[in-house]
Amino acid sequence: MSGVVTVGSMALKLTRKYSDFKSKKFVPVGLRKKITGFSKDAKRNFLWRLQTLNFKTLACCSYSAYFVTLTYKRSWYLQSRNLRIAKRDLDRFFDKKLKVFLGSDWFSFWKLEFHKSGIPHFHLFLVVPSLYFKSEIKALVMNSWVDVVCSDAPEDVKLDMLAAATRVDSTPLDSKIILMIYISKEIGKTFQVNVPSGELPGRFWGIYNRKLYNSFVTERTFEISTDEQFFRIRRDMRKWLRKRGYDYRFKSPDGMSLYYVLDVSYFERLVRFYSPQ
Repeated sequence: MSGVVTVGSMALKLTRKYSDFKSKKFVPVGLRKKITGFSKDAKRNFLWRLQTLNFKTLACCSYSAYFVTLTYKRSWYLQSRNLRIAKRDLDRFFDKKLKVFLGSDWFSFWKLEFHKSGIPHFHLFLVVPSLYFKSEIKALVMNSWVDVVCSDAPEDVKLDMLAAATRVDSTPLDSKIILMIYISKEIGKTFQVNVPSGELPGRFWGIYNRKLYNSFVTERTFEISTDEQFFRIRRDMRKWLRKRGYDYRFKSPDGMSLYYVLDVSYFERLVRFYSPQ
């Protein structure tokens, strides 16, 4: 067995790497379980993908970020929608509206949530060029969502949706604290899926336009060749985190949980010291 340390722009993780399948239970490639909730693994992956983004580079390249909420008028959803159609609405919102107006120079995280009533809604972390004013993005998002969802709805339903179904808030890309407060709030929520029709929700999150997203990802991987090096690095990480008041939870014996840190340079130096490339 060996180990791997992966460092993002704001996070790190330390994991084991098994040399044979007998050492660890595994699921054969191609087989996926039915998704019934926002699992711990899904939360971890969602958080990791956000925290590997280089927000400083995004800001320097003149991009702006928005937190967006897309939801439904309850009566209209129960009358004409289900989960499959809701996911289709989101795809059309991206493909038929935002992509047509913004081109390919933008990307978005999306995450599915449910109200207590079982009505779904979507949270977006939307990154667009700074040449657009907030008022333009807000109008684009609101009108596009209503056009997609209520194309065949009465006029009074369209007005209700336009007034209450969307929310658009801008956020500075150079403020990690603001981003982490929002991310932690969303990740920490307990998801109680109570869908009236009994449908499975499918994926709870995703990234639209991965090609542009990948161009702003900071992710470095360091191989650890021996178990001795792996446990030494883990021990020093534990000490460093404890001194700074981090609430750490190590996986035993496979590694450690994902951690958000303001400065990852210490861990890069630590890995290079114990396991030079």
